[in-house]
Amino acid sequence: MVYGRHAIAFPRATTIRVKVEDCKKGVTLMFPSWGIEYQLEKDVEQRQSFEKPAGAILEQLNLTKKACVLKYFQTSKEAWDWEDQQR
Repeated sequence: MVYGRHAIAFPRATTIRVKVEDCKKGVTLMFPSWGIEYQLEKDVEQRQSFEKPAGAILEQLNLTKKACVLKYFQTSKEAWDWEDQQR
């Protein structure tokens, strides 16, 4: 939590993989390894700060009008190993 809000942060550059799956309604952001599932706000003006980068990615992929689930997976354990060493 950052200032009482959810935040996604990485200790340093990391590689992620995103799987896009069709669904019936809306856009869902999922981080399975973290147990996070979030429905993206449809109205661009109503999106919170962390939703805006996801919206920009959807625009780049021409998925703004498509109902889909975006599943994010970390492809390298290196970043988490670095975090463990800092403790």
